[in-house]
Amino acid sequence: GLSREQAIRAAVEALLDASEDDVATGGPSVYRRIFPIALAVTSSGADEVPEAEVEAAVIAVLEERA
Repeated sequence: GLSREQAIRAAVEALLDASEDDVATGGPSVYRRIFPIALAVTSSGADEVPEAEVEAAVIAVLEERA
């Protein structure tokens, strides 16, 4: 399986890909501080991923794509 960080990053990459392919799909915006809400699901249950963690993943993916 994926680590928590890998899973968040994969979700961010998928959202960015979708927003590039379909203008009706809004992607994350660092400038406007708009980030997706993410939940991490494990055998112990589900927890909301802190916005700062999602923001870091968005920034990392965008920097790699630049």
